[in-house]
Amino acid sequence: FPELRIAAAELVYERANAAYRLKAMGAAEELLLHALKIYPAHPATLGNLVTLYQGKVDFPAAEAMLERYTAAYDGALPVILKGEILMAQNRFAEAAETYRRALLKDPVSIHAQGNLGVCLFRLGQTPEAAACFREVLKLDPWNRGARENLKKIQ
Repeated sequence: FPELRIAAAELVYERANAAYRLKAMGAAEELLLHALKIYPAHPATLGNLVTLYQGKVDFPAAEAMLERYTAAYDGALPVILKGEILMAQNRFAEAAETYRRALLKDPVSIHAQGNLGVCLFRLGQTPEAAACFREVLKLDPWNRGARENLKKIQ
């Protein structure tokens, strides 16, 4: 019964999210890994594990989980998470290219556009960074991060 496996994985995933919100990272990791045993290709679980390992500065584990996530889900989000891993390692040129690839998959991704702006700013490409932040504000006029970043560079 595949539906039962998915439902069981979803329940474990929700408990892991609760643990994550409570900053119980060990419990969250354990629950997320358990959810993967039930449903190995659950995209949300894979994505959360990438984020959790990135937060623990365990980049090899984050990269390994990202490979599984990319195999399970062909959208912009795994590409965006790859950009976040690169940014966390101060690899801004590679991250910028990664966010450009994400925008090809999802041209209205505020997350990819904003992070591309941050990368470009860190690379000294201020006019291009400002253009990214302005694009975010076109999509979301109340986006505080884009507004603050634009103020910093103008």
